Amino acid sequence: MVVTQDADLEQKIRMYGLHGISKTAVERYKTGLPFYDIVYPGYKANLTDIQAALGVVQIQKLEQITHKRNRAAAWYDECLSGVEEIVTPIIRESNYSARHLYPILLNQKLKPHRDDIILRLRSHGIYSSVHFIPIYFHTFFKNFLKEIPSLPVTEDHFYREISLPLFPALKKGEVKYVCEVLKGIIVGLK
Repeated sequence: MVVTQDADLEQKIRMYGLHGISKTAVERYKTGLPFYDIVYPGYKANLTDIQAALGVVQIQKLEQITHKRNRAAAWYDECLSGVEEIVTPIIRESNYSARHLYPILLNQKLKPHRDDIILRLRSHGIYSSVHFIPIYFHTFFKNFLKEIPSLPVTEDHFYREISLPLFPALKKGEVKYVCEVLKGIIVGLK
């Protein structure tokens, strides 16, 4: 979703999201003649009616969903406070976050064990992830870029990051389980 008060930008974004076509199907048929122009190299990014209907219902629940995610993140913050081997996400009080992810950073000693930790979590039924893989690690960009950049801070962050499960229905007991398993894995690696 894009929100803007700029009418020209809105029109341009709508065109990009509909194959770069200058008029929607409704606009073409309202004028009597179904002609249109392709103004930009666009994308097929418009929603189906079913997706739009689901979106309308979900947007009405946004505040409730965000509250539940923030509550689960606070449980993680509490459970993982004092664990010196990891850094939990920091959200400034002046900022508002939907907390769509809960990424932790491992300290340098644990950095070489990141993938092993992910696999061990999985063996306990905990499905974690990694956000985000540096864009220049991906094949398309390796082929696209003339020279692969050296971004040591980006790479260090990538090799130390694990995103723990976070979703609105997450229960406090489930967060405790994730934290206890993670702490046990960390203790075993010392």
